[in-house]
Amino acid sequence: MNISPKLKSLHSIAAYTFTELLVASTIALTVALAVVYIIVFVSKANAILIPQMSGQQASSRAMQVLSDLIRNAEYHTIVITGNTRIDFESLEDPGKTKRIDFTGSYIAYYPDVSNSGDFRILARGIETLSFSLVDQMIEIKIIFKYRKYKGYGKTEAEKLNGTFITRVFPRNA
Repeated sequence: MNISPKLKSLHSIAAYTFTELLVASTIALTVALAVVYIIVFVSKANAILIPQMSGQQASSRAMQVLSDLIRNAEYHTIVITGNTRIDFESLEDPGKTKRIDFTGSYIAYYPDVSNSGDFRILARGIETLSFSLVDQMIEIKIIFKYRKYKGYGKTEAEKLNGTFITRVFPRNA
């Protein structure tokens, strides 16, 4: 019988070997790189989508405001000029004319055309606006351009347009 205490060797001490340390470091680095890649990808996607979303929302708000103005016009006569301007002669005051006009850079609403300095800008950033008369309803068509984004050359993605179309039946009081 050997009663002498066993001496522990250096190899039996609880520690990680170099290979285990290398594998654990590689796994941790891979996970950290994946997290960083996801964060960068999401931030780039947001940088692209937020301006596009704001263009859609501005056009949608413009469509809603135009629809409400036309629906509640209380008109005597309606005149569409050049597909980009619409005039309503007031039913209450026949000499007073309201106007919605697309200037190329914004949509303006004139509550009284005789006072041309008094107008309200309804929307900006719209590519085209057109009015037409279809079956006693006024068709409104708004086209907006999706903004170009960095990282893509002259592809079809840069040429995308969004379109909103609605028909409104104007009420006559």
